[in-house]
Amino acid sequence: MLSLVHEMRPVDWDYGRLRNGLYDFCHQAKNILGDNITIVEIGSYCASGTLIFHDVFPDSKILCVDAWEKYLEDNAKYDLDRQYFELKEAEIIFDWRTHKIPNIVKNKSLSLDFCKTIEDQSIDLVYIDGNHSYSFVKEDIAHWMPKIKNGGIIGGHDWDWEGVRNAILDSFEIGRAHV
Repeated sequence: MLSLVHEMRPVDWDYGRLRNGLYDFCHQAKNILGDNITIVEIGSYCASGTLIFHDVFPDSKILCVDAWEKYLEDNAKYDLDRQYFELKEAEIIFDWRTHKIPNIVKNKSLSLDFCKTIEDQSIDLVYIDGNHSYSFVKEDIAHWMPKIKNGGIIGGHDWDWEGVRNAILDSFEIGRAHV
């Protein structure tokens, strides 16, 4: 049986650091899965979430997946040239924050490309916070679900984004009247 745990309230941000919501999610997951697990974090950006996973699961393998390249999302208006430099800066920050932590493994790749390298039923927890467009979230859910062990967890961030919310509701056939 697969557990579906997601944050029902948006995560608080404080100068680029995640608080409360992701810690709550991690502690819920730890109660279900235990300590020494394998985690895939899709969308690692500058490692804020990565370091929370490491804080709660210090002995776990954390596979971080991010392309750190320009992309478009639904409902977002980006200056792609500016985004390019922001993502390069985020990658440098990620590297600086994680380079001395051996159980954090950086995978500079698109989520679906990296997913092809992972065996089915081998991951305990998948956390999706990559591209927030409906089609990308739906594809991430569909492709990563077979990778999760029985009893594992899939979760994610940004329920308040329409594309994310609709992809979750459609992927898990959750009645919209019950949300």
